[in-house]
Amino acid sequence: MPRSRDKESLWQSLKPEQAADILTFSYQEEAAAETLLRAFLAERDCNRAGALFWIAVHGLIANGEGVTRLERLMLDPLDNLEEIAREIGQKDE
Repeated sequence: MPRSRDKESLWQSLKPEQAADILTFSYQEEAAAETLLRAFLAERDCNRAGALFWIAVHGLIANGEGVTRLERLMLDPLDNLEEIAREIGQKDE
């Protein structure tokens, strides 16, 4: 039974760089493995675009392009609210 396409389309509405940041922050060392699993599941569901999206995200994470500055700011979010807002705003552009 295919998984919810609505949930997948939410991820795919992000840029691969944004997805890499979120997954790296959430899954840390397991982020690369998580993206490969998601690519496999998307391909199995005949969702070629989804599989290619997750492979692109995996490439970014495997090359060490996941969260760095934003993750550091989030360690103390109350002291860094303005910088976090600026950082998130820059990634949306």
